[in-house]
Amino acid sequence: MLTFAEASEIVSLAMTKGIKWLEKEPANLYEPMRYILQQGGKRLRPSLATMCASLFCDAHDETFMQRTVFPCMAVEVFHNFTLIHDDIMDHSDMRRGKPTVVKQFGENAAILSGDSMLLEAYRILALAPPACMTNLFNSFTHMALELCEGQQEDMDFETREQVTLPEYMEMIRKKTAILIGESAYIGALIGGSEYEEAKMLYDYGVELGIAFQVMDDYLDMYGDEKTFGKKIGGDVREGKQTFLFLRALEILGKSREGHTLHRWLKAQGLDEQEKLTAIRSIYDRINITKLVEEEMDLHYQKALQKVKTLQKGRKWTDEQVKPLLELATTMATRKK
Repeated sequence: MLTFAEASEIVSLAMTKGIKWLEKEPANLYEPMRYILQQGGKRLRPSLATMCASLFCDAHDETFMQRTVFPCMAVEVFHNFTLIHDDIMDHSDMRRGKPTVVKQFGENAAILSGDSMLLEAYRILALAPPACMTNLFNSFTHMALELCEGQQEDMDFETREQVTLPEYMEMIRKKTAILIGESAYIGALIGGSEYEEAKMLYDYGVELGIAFQVMDDYLDMYGDEKTFGKKIGGDVREGKQTFLFLRALEILGKSREGHTLHRWLKAQGLDEQEKLTAIRSIYDRINITKLVEEEMDLHYQKALQKVKTLQKGRKWTDEQVKPLLELATTMATRKK
C-alpha cells in the first residue's frame, strides 16, 4: 500500500496534468478553476482515495495513473467546487492564505466556475473501470446530495436560537466527513475491492472526517493564522454554534456562565478581539482543549477499529495497513 506521502506525490503529478487540461477558452471560466486548484491545500481526499486503491491493485502498474489516480481526482475537484460556493455563501475573503475565488474574480465568475467544476468532477469520475461505474456514480451522487443537506443545515443553524450537539455532529458528518469517507470508498472500488471492504474504508474516512472538523473548529479559535490559512475567530464573528460552543454549553448548562457564553456569541457590534477574548476565557476555564482531545480520540479509535476489521478479513499484516493507521494518527494530532 502506498504511504500518504507517496500517494500525495502521485496526486500532485495528476493535478499538474489536470490543470494543464484546463488551459482553454473562455479564459474567464477556466482561470478561476485553475486558480483554486493550483493553491494546493492538503489534498487529503484524492491522496486517501489513491492510498485505498493501492490496497487492492498494483500501484506500480503502468496503467495505475490512468485507470486509478485520475478518477480518484474527482473528489478533489468536487471538494474545491464546494469551497468556491462555501466562500460565496460565507462572504469569505481568504482561503489557504490567499484571496478566495469570489474575492479575486467576482461572484458571477465564482458561481459559474464552481458549477463547471462540479461537472468536471463527474467527467473525471467516468474514467474509472466500467465494472464499478454504476456503484461509483450512485454513491458519488448520494454523497453530493447529503453534503448539500449538511450545508443547508449549517446555514439553518445560524438563525436558530438553540442547536443540540447531536444535531451539530450529524451536520458535520454530512457537510465534511462524508466526502472524506467517499474518497476512501471510491478509491477502494476503483482499485478492485469488494463492496463490504469499501464500506469499511468509507466508515474509516467518515470517522476521520468528523475528527477533522472538530479540530477545524478548535483551530478557528486557537490556531495560528499563518498556518491555518484563514483569519482566526471566523466562526465567532459569524455567530456559528460550533463543537466548542455546544460542548461548552453541555458542561455549563443553565448556569450564569452558560448564559454569558450564549450572549457573547450572539452579541452584535462589539469589538471583535474583545468578543474573542471573552469567549476564549470561558472555554479556557472549562478546559475546552481537553474536551476536544477526548472527542478526537473517540473518532480516532473508531477509525482504527474499522482498519483492524478490514485487516482481519484479508489476513493482512500490520505493515500492509500501516499507512492508514499513520494517516489516522496524523489527523488526530494535526495543528493546521
